[in-house]
Amino acid sequence: MTDELVQTYANKVLNLARDTITVRFRFFDVALAKVSFESRAGLKGYIFDGEKLVYDPYALLMDYKEESSFALRLLLHVLFHAVLMHPYRLDKTEEKYWNIASDIAVENIILNMEIPEASLLRDGE
Repeated sequence: MTDELVQTYANKVLNLARDTITVRFRFFDVALAKVSFESRAGLKGYIFDGEKLVYDPYALLMDYKEESSFALRLLLHVLFHAVLMHPYRLDKTEEKYWNIASDIAVENIILNMEIPEASLLRDGE
């Protein structure tokens, strides 16, 4: 598969997740509109800086292939980080621990919402 085709499919996956969130959770529409996407092949993961989600299109498609709800869960995760202002805390002294605690908090919120479209196989672990 060519890089261009991979990027096209990755964009479709992200747009589908964005549209699903917008339809299901209208209150996220403004926050979601402020999140931009940047593709970075070779990243092998995802980075959110509070405004931009940087993603590896190959990793996204592989994660989506494993679980079709992955992209939706990723965007919800990013949105909750932004809404709860996790990336904007400049006074954190132990950034590593702050990031872990923020991830736990965000995932706990998502799990408690019991959103079938955002469930992952690992949620039961």
